[in-house]
Amino acid sequence: ADLNTNKDNNCGGTGTQTAGIAFGGEGSPGAVTATTETWNGSGWTEVGDLNTTRRGTEQSTGIVTSALCFGGDQDPPGTSALNESWNGSSWTEVANLNTGRARGIGTGVSNTAALCVGGGPSVTAATESWNGTAWTEVGDLNTARQRLAAASNTYTDSVVFGGNNPSSGEVGVTETWNGSAWTEGTDMSTARTELGGGGATKSSAIAFAGQTGSPNVRTAATEEWSQPGATTVSFTVS
Repeated sequence: ADLNTNKDNNCGGTGTQTAGIAFGGEGSPGAVTATTETWNGSGWTEVGDLNTTRRGTEQSTGIVTSALCFGGDQDPPGTSALNESWNGSSWTEVANLNTGRARGIGTGVSNTAALCVGGGPSVTAATESWNGTAWTEVGDLNTARQRLAAASNTYTDSVVFGGNNPSSGEVGVTETWNGSAWTEGTDMSTARTELGGGGATKSSAIAFAGQTGSPNVRTAATEEWSQPGATTVSFTVS
């Protein structure tokens, strides 16, 4: 079933195949929206709007009953530090990010524990941690970038990959987070930006699609990530 409101990939969203939420974005060029819709596995329902219209909120995170929408780009254009918390029925404005940004990435599974990583348009390496009340600046990425992707099941167990920055264009850099610092791992085989990604932990992720090389060159490349040092244990029950 289609969304009730057309919008592009500058919207925020999170959830699962049977319980999701989509919010903000751009319905047509320059038409930034605050519309929020929830997904129940078969259809979309319009619910309470964001308090502030915005796009570029790819870093937002959570689940359908407990989400955060932070940062983004407003209209007229201007990077936002605004943060809103979703409780399953309505959005509430809470404490702002320390660094306004759009097109970063977020990790976490609730509105009480999250990370905001990277972003632009003045590309940053800044990472902030949310405890349900306030954002705290923590260890920076090793490579500043925007339009990156991530996999995570908690804000202390994350991996981010890909993205771009003005000095080097598309990157394949992969970094893992242990709750206090980022560590560089093996680069992706195909450097890319505006990619999709997913996975439950920093030990196992998938990256797909994106843009690479000269402007407007799309890729279908898909890669799997397995954290170096991770082990698989098998056993037999008798």
